[in-house]
Amino acid sequence: MCILTGSVLGQPVQIFPWSSREAEYNSQILHPLLWTILEQFWDAAKVEKWKMAAELHKDSVDNLLCLSPDAHAAWANAYYAMKPSTPEECKDVIDLAFFWLPEVPNRDYVDAAEMPTVNPLGDCGPGRTALFALNTFEPILSEETYRLSGSCIHNTPWLPSYDLLGLQWYLQRVAALSGSTPPIVDCEKAPEIVPVYDSEMED
Repeated sequence: MCILTGSVLGQPVQIFPWSSREAEYNSQILHPLLWTILEQFWDAAKVEKWKMAAELHKDSVDNLLCLSPDAHAAWANAYYAMKPSTPEECKDVIDLAFFWLPEVPNRDYVDAAEMPTVNPLGDCGPGRTALFALNTFEPILSEETYRLSGSCIHNTPWLPSYDLLGLQWYLQRVAALSGSTPPIVDCEKAPEIVPVYDSEMED
């Protein structure tokens, strides 16, 4: 079930992108340069934790969340980010604060000093992309919090990697700085529908 919308059509989605088959892709995503760049903006110890978590959990259930197809598509386009936290009174849960990210014009270069932001009062993402909670049919808003409770696997409480969730919180916002290309639907220029006939159907 999708952790955001509650849809039963939820599918496993990687927190940190990884492919068991694409060696070239993996060499790029785990390229040392990635971590070197991150160290220019974040503490080296924090970056090292992210790196270790990525290498340790990249191909395991610790690197998975369950999202509906529309939530997955919005996630892949960096339309939103989720900030993890752990309540002091309960260590076997993770709270994810949802934030829509602002729409930014697509661009090739971004000032390294530009700070990632969120849309704190948002009810939708770039291109008016919206997600809805299926139990209420209300739109999902920025600052709404979703609690992940540990599921037992072999009698051991399980939750996704907190470090990977922390990494995505930063990378999603950084990715949004480069600008997105929201879907454009022009009703006045809808494609022409051409009927196709089967000669056998006419007999």
